Amino acid sequence: MSLVNYLLDNFTESDLILAAVCVVLSGWIMGFVTNAVMGDRGFGVFGNAFLTMLGAFLGLYARLAMFGGGGRTDYIVSGASAASTATVLLLILGALKNRLQATTH
Repeated sequence: MSLVNYLLDNFTESDLILAAVCVVLSGWIMGFVTNAVMGDRGFGVFGNAFLTMLGAFLGLYARLAMFGGGGRTDYIVSGASAASTATVLLLILGALKNRLQATTH
């Protein structure tokens, strides 16, 4: 059984809405944090929030693809893969943006 089927079968509608709101709020907060860290090399609050959440979801997907479902106590590996993938994505795209701006000026 996939995680999406499990969530849709066992969570109520209000649980799913609350989870979506938490994801959006945490992405927005991380957008502010990464905007403060990256400054001009970043993509603004909403761009950084989108890229951070995209990187986190890609990291979690890669972890599930490489290591399988794992148990419920596998939070450290999941958190590390989500954070590291989001960081690498922002670093690569920020460096590309900086490089493109340097060649056009």
